[in-house]
Amino acid sequence: MKEKFFFKISINVLTQVYNIVIFYFLALSLDNVLIGVIGYTHSLIGFVLMITSVGLELIYLQHNADQNFKEHFSVIFLLKTIKVLIAYIPLLIFVFFGYHDSETLNFMLLTIVAYIITSFSNVFILNLESRQKMIKTSLILLLNQFVKNTMIIIIILNLKHISNPLYSISLVYIASAFFHLAITLIFSIKEFKFYKIDKNILRTYFKSIKPYILYFLMSGFINQFGKILLDLNYGHAELALFYVVETNIIAIFLLISTQISNLFYSFLPKEFENKNFEVIKVITHTTEKYASIIFLSVILVVQMNSEKFFNLLLPSYANAAIYLKILIFIPYFVGINQPYSSHLIPSKNERLFSNYFVIKSAVWVLLILFTVPSNVLFIPSLGFGGIGLSFIIVLGLFFDVFFYRCFSNRIGIPSNRNILSHLIFAMISFIIIQILFSFILVSLIQNEILYILLNSLALIGLFFLQLILFKELNKQDKTFFLNLFKVGSYRESFLEEIKN
Repeated sequence: MKEKFFFKISINVLTQVYNIVIFYFLALSLDNVLIGVIGYTHSLIGFVLMITSVGLELIYLQHNADQNFKEHFSVIFLLKTIKVLIAYIPLLIFVFFGYHDSETLNFMLLTIVAYIITSFSNVFILNLESRQKMIKTSLILLLNQFVKNTMIIIIILNLKHISNPLYSISLVYIASAFFHLAITLIFSIKEFKFYKIDKNILRTYFKSIKPYILYFLMSGFINQFGKILLDLNYGHAELALFYVVETNIIAIFLLISTQISNLFYSFLPKEFENKNFEVIKVITHTTEKYASIIFLSVILVVQMNSEKFFNLLLPSYANAAIYLKILIFIPYFVGINQPYSSHLIPSKNERLFSNYFVIKSAVWVLLILFTVPSNVLFIPSLGFGGIGLSFIIVLGLFFDVFFYRCFSNRIGIPSNRNILSHLIFAMISFIIIQILFSFILVSLIQNEILYILLNSLALIGLFFLQLILFKELNKQDKTFFLNLFKVGSYRESFLEEIKN
């Protein structure tokens, strides 16, 4: 299983890196306003992405231990279709009658259509994930992104001959969405079967979905509300700075956390049903430890070098460096929270999960309203813009640390307090290397690339040295990671999944 999991994470990370490289060249080729239009469009669509799920994916995975689970696919497909129609048709009407120039309107409409097509593909992807077909889902992603990004490269190389680049990009979205659907069906052909809708299963889903409805409505609203407010108050160019960091750079690290959560939701229902709390505790603590170490290493490098990264690679987006310094804590908090938040659904505590998020969301709305814009309905507010929005997002995740751990403690899975030592080791490493490089070695190392490389190696090296000395990393961890690089186990897992 660990081979499949590592394979999926590796493919997803490599794919996202490829996406970032493509977006980097796209950002160099297009002006900030056009990038802002792309970001604004994806923010609007983000409203409905959460609504179209309304917890259906979580409920579907929660039932994967049922004996008649194969009959659930017809129900989830029907419900997903209904939700897509309910969510996207009003959005299409809103965009069509909204005040947009023809170039922006065409881009937004075609992009929405592409997302609708992808929503149906994702139902089949969800079915593969429930069967733990990680290699198949990874290959689908890899093939789709390769085709999509190849088409975008062609656009970038021919931009001087293209009068409407947004329209060309939207056509790429449409083509890749159809391709995604096609290859998903090919890989899934033996993995699903449509049965007559079982009314009892349908009734179970409607009953289970109630605690999620308000949660996902609020979640879809909150996740995009701040960005749309930022765009309306400060323009497309300002949103572009935030969008470059949050939707592209941060996304690569969030992918790892997302894959962890999908894996947890696919097998935890069985463990909770069998009351294997010791197994759940060991997996939770191990996952949390590795997430803490990996993301703190990234945070150290970013805090030391974010300005230099942008000055070297995207000088026109240099003002986005402050956003990166703040938002880089998102994958850290999500990574260490995910193992604990994954306990709520399998342990049948959906309503607690929903109530907590609704309360948190209401506080978020108020904070965003009085922090991001310069005024709200003629009432002066703080006007911190993107910096304020970034702090609010991270602050919400910080409070999640306490909520999820308190809940896990209550059901008999204590939190791992050793990660506090990771934070101390990271702070010590940063202070020492910051002093060493900023005040002593800065005049000796004139090449900025060499400067970044050396201080990054020094930061991570000192951090890992402390982890080893205080036995946070031991021989068991070394064995675990060495086993991940045994090619034979991957070949066996690949052949087993494809044959079955």
